Amino acid sequence: MTKSRFVALLVSALLTVVALGCNPRRAQRSAHSSTRSWPSAARAKSADKAAHPFVPPSSVVIQERMMAASQAITELDVAKARELLDSIPETGRFAQLLRARLALTVGDCDAAVGLLGALGNVGSSAAELGRIAEGCSRAMAGAEVVTDESHGLWVRLQNSRDRVLVPLIAEVVDKVTFQLSLHLRTTLPRPIRVEVVSDLMTLSLLTGLPLEAAETTGTIAIARFGRVTMLSPRSTREGFPWQDTLAHELTHLVVSRKSGDEAPLWLQEGIAKREETRWRKPLPLDDPSAPRRLARRALIEGRSIGIEKLGASIALQPNPESAATAYAEVEDFLDYWLKHCGTLGLDLLLRDLRQVRHDNTDTALRSVSGYNLSQWIARWQADLRENTSGVASDDQPSPPGRTSLAGDSDASPDGMHADDLPALARSLRMSVLLARRRHWASSVSVLDRMASRRMKLSEVSLQLALAHSHLGHLQAARDAIGTATDQTQLDGAWLAQFGRIARLSGRSDVAEEAFERSLAFAPTAERVACRGEARIDYPDAASVALVPQIEPWRALCLDALGTERP
Repeated sequence: MTKSRFVALLVSALLTVVALGCNPRRAQRSAHSSTRSWPSAARAKSADKAAHPFVPPSSVVIQERMMAASQAITELDVAKARELLDSIPETGRFAQLLRARLALTVGDCDAAVGLLGALGNVGSSAAELGRIAEGCSRAMAGAEVVTDESHGLWVRLQNSRDRVLVPLIAEVVDKVTFQLSLHLRTTLPRPIRVEVVSDLMTLSLLTGLPLEAAETTGTIAIARFGRVTMLSPRSTREGFPWQDTLAHELTHLVVSRKSGDEAPLWLQEGIAKREETRWRKPLPLDDPSAPRRLARRALIEGRSIGIEKLGASIALQPNPESAATAYAEVEDFLDYWLKHCGTLGLDLLLRDLRQVRHDNTDTALRSVSGYNLSQWIARWQADLRENTSGVASDDQPSPPGRTSLAGDSDASPDGMHADDLPALARSLRMSVLLARRRHWASSVSVLDRMASRRMKLSEVSLQLALAHSHLGHLQAARDAIGTATDQTQLDGAWLAQFGRIARLSGRSDVAEEAFERSLAFAPTAERVACRGEARIDYPDAASVALVPQIEPWRALCLDALGTERP
């Protein structure tokens, strides 16, 4: 370094010290700014060495690096957080808590248990982390970890059979994150971490959500500690829309990263609900107006949850109806806000929240839009009462989901009374037994009697279509299965049977679309995995004869049949 260059650096450093000393707020901002763009280890060492005469006391440097590490963990920048923590010799409480948080973020629950156990009784936050780390360590002991470097994906499976889901998860993650990068202008660092668990107890242990709350509201996935933890589709008989669920939780990670985890719950959930279906093509029963109908009905009837009264999590609502209302309200509120402020306004709001911090949402909202949260809520509620565009004239909410044989209400959408359900269950059971013995004509006779009584449940249409198809009555099978718009809710079994009948009818393009859509609900169910076929329909046939020869269907079908893959 030349002498003139050294003198210039010396003068610049002296001026900086004087300026910061005269303006504490500027000093605070400067320190905050430095933590947001901390250099790599090599550059940091070089910078420290070049400015050695003017380096602040070591305790200040350590504190700055710990704050920078905390922010890096929040933003899922694992490499940066690890680099910063490795450069800190500090073994105090805060540093160890940060190391434990980082360990949980990368899924190393055993390391987190060790770090937190050494701290002893050090407060509620550390105690909660300790409980979650301990629960994770126990529940995921022996779990299989699949690393897909080509897709930047890390998947931990409580049940190793769910390994067949990894290619499907990778495909969804790629599509969702690409769309989120366009919509929210933020990318997620790789690898993206997803955990697939077998039951709600494990979901509770890994995330800290109370088990009772998960059971009450039907929570099936949570994004926390930089990971998405989700129930396996095989955990329920009919599966669930796991792809949209995964998209919802990935959105939470992106919003937390972009806002520095400062977005209030209504904004987090509103964006996640908005994005959970925007990554894919619309499905026949997608209903964009449903949130407005539900929110308006709740407001009129005095059942509104309240945008500002959601609590710590929608998963903690007292019942599924309250949770559904809360989701409808945040989604419609955000839609209303976006109509006035646009996606650019949303981008600015998330950036401002990152700066103002300390739950000062009103400051960010006023900065972007000129109104605070209470004013926006009042405007939205007035619009809900007055603007009925897109709302059904009878003001009814969306049709309920698929009616089960247990009956969740006194009457189904088609007017069938709960008293009919026992007879329906017996008749349906009889038709299934007849089908197992390949008495297809007798099965059709039983099912036709149910259909004549307006018992148009999807189980009936499925069995009737199956029987007609085996009898070679393809037109009758098509009439029985109907179309997607005839259903109250799509599910994997219906889609798979619809695809099978379309294939038998020579409509291969329609069949392929139905098979692909069925994977979004129940990819591990036999009839879905085997593209509409099942062993029960062919009692004399070898199971291997049902296996498709194309992926991912081959692996999924072999798994569903319990057959080892050759």
